[in-house]
Amino acid sequence: MMVTSRQIAEQFGKRHDHVLRDIKKLISQVSDFRVVASSYTDRTGRRLLQYELDGDEASLMIARYQGLARVPLSLQERAALAAVEQVLGVTLIRQYRVGTYRIDGYDPVNQVAYEVDEPEHRHQIAQDAVRQAVIERELSCRFVRIAL
Repeated sequence: MMVTSRQIAEQFGKRHDHVLRDIKKLISQVSDFRVVASSYTDRTGRRLLQYELDGDEASLMIARYQGLARVPLSLQERAALAAVEQVLGVTLIRQYRVGTYRIDGYDPVNQVAYEVDEPEHRHQIAQDAVRQAVIERELSCRFVRIAL
């Protein structure tokens, strides 16, 4: 499914410059967030920037504007961590701070860090590996990733 930034703006009643801003932010934050820059001619004859998004990138932007990007994922994260606690009989410290990072759940008794990976983590594998190495070194812990 290929969609343009203009189509996303129109579909969700957003200003196109705001959609462009959000896409640029994702490009800078997510290493594998790939879009194609193209142009269109507006009604005054000016050639302006638009982005073409495909696959995961389009789905991520659409989910963001549908309001589904954070609320359900936060509920899924809570449910996943609660299941870990119930099944393993442990108590996790939520949003445990390690330096400049936070871990979704930390079991200090068994020294295990739990990180719930939302879909956007598929695009930031290298950054997550660096973050995980720092956390493992700082806490001398094992690291468990839970994919949503």
